[in-house]
Amino acid sequence: MRTSLKSDAVRFIVAGALNAALTLLVYQALLYAMSHQLAYAFAWLTGIAFIMIFYPARVFPEGRTAPVDRLLLGATYLGVFLFGLALLQGLDHAGIAPRIGILIVMVATTAVNFLAARFLLRR
Repeated sequence: MRTSLKSDAVRFIVAGALNAALTLLVYQALLYAMSHQLAYAFAWLTGIAFIMIFYPARVFPEGRTAPVDRLLLGATYLGVFLFGLALLQGLDHAGIAPRIGILIVMVATTAVNFLAARFLLRR
């Protein structure tokens, strides 16, 4: 039985909020020790590990959970990471502080991540 788009979206938002809080905490903490680019990279690696572990079974139940599907999901998030990194750099060049720019990047990447994850795990 397939779950509805709405149910998937609600679970994605809840799990995404937890993941966002975790990665934002990692990002903000790492800014004290390194550049915003490196902090962003480490925060995303933390987030990718989170989604590869929890999303296939918890966010998209009855979807694909094989190791290859988890790796594809991680690869998709890596692609979105590169987009977000470029956006963060562009916002920085536009004069937006990295501590604020990250919030814009998080909003911009959320929809892409949901659609890609749902497609991959429900195909």
